[in-house]
Amino acid sequence: GRGLASGHLASNSSPHMRAGGVSGGDGDGIGGGGGEDEAGSVDGGVVGTPAKSAVRSLTMPDDGSDGAGGGGRGVAGGSTLLNAAIDAIVSASEAFGFVQVSLVWKGLTYTVPNPAHGVVDGAPREKTLLRGCTGWAMPGELTALMGASGAGKTTLMDCLAGRKTVGTISGELLVNGRPKNQARWSRLVGYVEQSDVHSPAQTVIEGLLFSARLRLPGTATDAQVQSYVEDAISAVNLWPHAHTHVGMPGAGGAGLSAEQRKRFSIANELVANPSVVFMDEPMSGLDAAAAAIVVRVVRSVANAKRSVVVTIHQPSMQAFEAFDALYLLQRGGHTIYFGSIGAASASLVSHMTGVAGGPPPPPPGVNPATWVLEVTGAAPAVVTAKGRAKDKVDWVEAYKSSELGALNEATANALAADAAAAEAAEAAAVARSGSAGSLAAAARVHQQRRYAAGTRTQVAALMRKYGAIYWRTPQYNFLRFITTAVVAVFCGTIYFRIGQLDDPTSSSEIDAVIGVIYLTVSFLGMANMLAVLPLVAFERVVYYREQAASYYNPWAYVLVISVIEVPYQLVQVVLYVAILYPLLGLKGSAEGVLFYLAMMQVTLMFYVAFGMALAYSTPSQQLAQVFGSGVNFLWQIFNGYVISYPDMAPGWRWLNRIAPTTWVIYGLVADQLAWRQGRVQVTGIGAGDPGTALMTTQEYVQEEYGYSYTWHFWTLLIVAAFAVFFRVVSALMLRYVSFLKR
Repeated sequence: GRGLASGHLASNSSPHMRAGGVSGGDGDGIGGGGGEDEAGSVDGGVVGTPAKSAVRSLTMPDDGSDGAGGGGRGVAGGSTLLNAAIDAIVSASEAFGFVQVSLVWKGLTYTVPNPAHGVVDGAPREKTLLRGCTGWAMPGELTALMGASGAGKTTLMDCLAGRKTVGTISGELLVNGRPKNQARWSRLVGYVEQSDVHSPAQTVIEGLLFSARLRLPGTATDAQVQSYVEDAISAVNLWPHAHTHVGMPGAGGAGLSAEQRKRFSIANELVANPSVVFMDEPMSGLDAAAAAIVVRVVRSVANAKRSVVVTIHQPSMQAFEAFDALYLLQRGGHTIYFGSIGAASASLVSHMTGVAGGPPPPPPGVNPATWVLEVTGAAPAVVTAKGRAKDKVDWVEAYKSSELGALNEATANALAADAAAAEAAEAAAVARSGSAGSLAAAARVHQQRRYAAGTRTQVAALMRKYGAIYWRTPQYNFLRFITTAVVAVFCGTIYFRIGQLDDPTSSSEIDAVIGVIYLTVSFLGMANMLAVLPLVAFERVVYYREQAASYYNPWAYVLVISVIEVPYQLVQVVLYVAILYPLLGLKGSAEGVLFYLAMMQVTLMFYVAFGMALAYSTPSQQLAQVFGSGVNFLWQIFNGYVISYPDMAPGWRWLNRIAPTTWVIYGLVADQLAWRQGRVQVTGIGAGDPGTALMTTQEYVQEEYGYSYTWHFWTLLIVAAFAVFFRVVSALMLRYVSFLKR
C-alpha cells in the first residue's frame, strides 16, 4: 500500500484510503484492474473504506429526467454512463495540466473582532471561532464537515478555501507541502456555494462554457472546451436542461429547480478543472430523492481524482455512507473527530463508543450521522435510551487524548515533512540532471498567474455572456425605452414649438427653452441611473463569486459592461431625439441634430456609469438609490439653471464646475442659442429705458448664464470624461472593495 509507510507523500494517497488509491493500477482505483466491485465502476473506485453499496442506490432517473418520479436505472447502466463521463473528464484534465493536490491544515485558528467588546464589561477584544483544527484532504477522497449549527463548519471551509474577508487566520495551510498562495490557489479551487447564485438569463450550457473558457488554460482549444463541458453535463445529468435558462432561485416554474441548480453549481466548478472542490451544504433544502441525486454527483467529482470537502448538516444514511472521512466540530470551533467513517460507519461508531463513558452503539436502523450529532450534543435527543453521552464525556479532551487524535497530529506533520523532503530531493535531482520529475507538476501549483485566460479571451467571453443577458432582460431595456418615449412626448407636446423664437423675443422665452432642456436631461438621466441599479445589484453578487474563483480581471468586466450598454443607449437616444426635437422646434440643421444626439448619448453613458459606480460603492441597492438621488439633487442645484453661474457666490462656483450636468446643459444650450443674433427684450436692463433693453440672444445667454458657443464641442468631451471617470471608479471599487462579508 501507499501512504505514510512508503516514506514518501504520494499526492493520491491518504490514511483514509485503501491501498491502490485513486490512480488505478493493481488496486481498486478509477479504471483499475478490478477491486471489490466491477472493474472501473464507480463502486470499485477511489475511496477508502467500504465498497460503496450506498452509491449503487443513488442512480439517476432512467428516462433522463431529474424528477424523483422517474424509474431508477439499474446499477450497471447508471455506473457505466457515469463512468464514461468521469473517465472522459479525468482524461481531459490531464491534457489541461491537472495537478492532484493534497491540502493539509495544522493548528488552524480563526478569530474575528468581538462586537461586544467595549459594550459589555469584560468582553474580550476578539472572538475565536476555530481552535487549533488539524486535518487534510486528499485526491479521490470525499470528506464531510459536520457539527452543530454555529460549530464552524462553513467557517472552516471558508478558511481552507481562502474565502474569508474578515478576521485573522493563524496556523499552517499547506498545498502539496508548500504554504498556500491565495492568488494562485483560487485557480485550483472549486467552491460550490449554498446560495447557488448565477446569472439568471444564461442557459446551462452557456454558463458552463463561460466558466470553462475563463478558467481552463489558455492553450485549450474551443473544441476541447466544448467537449469538456459536454462531459461535465453528462456527469451531472443535466442534458435535458442544457438549454434551459438558469432563472432566479425560488422562481417557481421558471428556470431550474433547486436540485437542478445545485447540480449546475457543481458542474460550474467541475468545468474549471479544479484540484480541490469545496461544497457548502449541497443537499440543504432538497427532498430525499433530490439529495440522493446530488450525493451521487458529489461522489463522482471525488472519483475524478479531486480532493472534495463538503459541509453537511444531517444527511440520510445512504448519503452519509458515500463519504470517506468525517471531520466533526463542536460548538466553539473544537475538533472532536477526524477519521474514516468506515463500512456501515463502523470506524466512526467504534471510536465514539470506545471513549471512556461513551455512548452505546446506535440501534439497528438508526442513522449514524444523526446518532453522532446527538451523542455529542449537536442535535436533539432522539437515539439513546441510557441518557445522552454528551452529559458524561468531554469530547474535545477525549479526541485530543485519543490514539486517533495523536495519530492525526503525527500524520499531518508527516504529510508536510514528506512533501518538503520530496520537494528538496526533486530540486536536487533537477539541478543534477536538468530535468523535472514527479513533483515538477505539483510545483506548477505555485507558478500560475491569477487568471487563466488572457485579456482578449476574457473580453470575448464577457461580451458573449452580457450580450445575451442584456438581450434577455427586456424589463430593463423596455423600461428605459418606454420612459424615454413618455418623457419626450409629454415635454414635446407641453412645450410645443418652444424653440421657434420670434425676433424680437422675450427673455422669458429664452429661459423657457433652457428650462425644457434642463428638465428633460435631469429626468431622463435620473431614470436611467435608477433603472440600472437592480440589474447591477444582482450581478454584483455573481461578480463576487466569479472574482473569488479568478474568472476575469475587473477592468475587463467594466469595459464589457460599458460597451454592451452603448447600442441600447443609442436606440434610446434616437427615440428621444426623433420625438422631442421636432416637437420642440429646435435648431433645424443637421449639425444641430447630430450634436444633440451625441450629447444625449454621452449623457446617458455618464448617468448609467454613475449608477453602476454607486452600486459598486455602496453595500445595498437602497443606499445607492438614496445616495444617488442626493448627489443628483446637488448637481441640479448647482448646474447653472436654478441659479446661473454669474449669479453664484464665488465660494460656491467650484460646485458648478464639478457637476457633470453643468456641461450637459451648457453644451445643449450653447449649440441651440449661443450663436443666434436675434433680438431679446430683457426687462429691467438699460439706462435709457429701465423697463426693457434689447440684446442679441448670444449676448443674453453669455451674460445671464455664462454660456459661450465656442465651448460647446468641448462640453461634449467633458461629459464623456465624466462617463470614463465613473467607469474607472467602478473598476477600482470592484478591484479593492467588497461588501461580501464572510
